[in-house]
Amino acid sequence: MNWKAPALLMAVVLGACGGHAVTPAAPAAAPATFARTKLVTIVGNLASYRSGRYWAFEGSPVTGPDAEEGFPENWRAVAFSPSANHTATVIQVGVGLVSGTDGLVLSLNRDDKGIPGKAIATVQLRNLPAFGTCCTIETATLAKGVPLKAGTQYWVVVSTNTSELTTSATWTFNDTDQVDSFLEASYCPSNCGSGSGWTPYQSDTVSGSELAYAVLGSN
Repeated sequence: MNWKAPALLMAVVLGACGGHAVTPAAPAAAPATFARTKLVTIVGNLASYRSGRYWAFEGSPVTGPDAEEGFPENWRAVAFSPSANHTATVIQVGVGLVSGTDGLVLSLNRDDKGIPGKAIATVQLRNLPAFGTCCTIETATLAKGVPLKAGTQYWVVVSTNTSELTTSATWTFNDTDQVDSFLEASYCPSNCGSGSGWTPYQSDTVSGSELAYAVLGSN
């Protein structure tokens, strides 16, 4: 498989669908930037360290269908269940652009029998940081707050649209928990093993590599 990333961000794809994906050869360092907020963290794994909100140098691919020759369209999702009733107003993710169109779609989705279902709220992400730079947080404000029910499973999804056919990006990992496994899902149109295109899997407990995200809001 020929993965054509920029020289400083050369990546090796370890799995097109369910597997964890990308490790650059020469990680670069950059000042951390993140928004301070008084919102309640409903769920998430972003670290509190300014210089290490997530692990910027490894992650799973998010690609459009024309991103790389021989590589299928691929999206990612992470499941969560709030412990109490909340209203979600902000979603944060750690993502980086490898090549192609600068843009991704971030959405909050309902659960559909253990895989991502219908989107409740959708936000367009632009001006993505280069993959391998630490540690810009992409923050999406939901135009209307989304009520979340305690104990109900939802999904944070990062995908592409028809304007992002050549987008090749990475949803970075957060390595703060190297013990527990987390429910995630991978989408590709024809060979992910399900009619919907979504295939659920458990994150890798060896590296503790859960996709880096947070959902914020109010009680």
